[in-house]
Amino acid sequence: MKKQTPVLVTVIANLAMFVAGALVILKLWWPLVITLVIYVVAASYQFAWLNYVRLWQQRIEEEKGHPSVNKEKSSN
Repeated sequence: MKKQTPVLVTVIANLAMFVAGALVILKLWWPLVITLVIYVVAASYQFAWLNYVRLWQQRIEEEKGHPSVNKEKSSN
């Protein structure tokens, strides 16, 4: 099973950048700052999610590669 980044987070990040571009054109600075904060939060969540998935996959691969470790854990 391959874990993917939640779709809603990706949509929010992309939408925030689109809105930020429109706000720059309209020169609305406070809404721009708020939109960029939303983007940073969504992008940070995406980055953390991808790191979590990478570590999760490494753990699964290590468990597959060391069957003796699994036997020791199950016997305790």
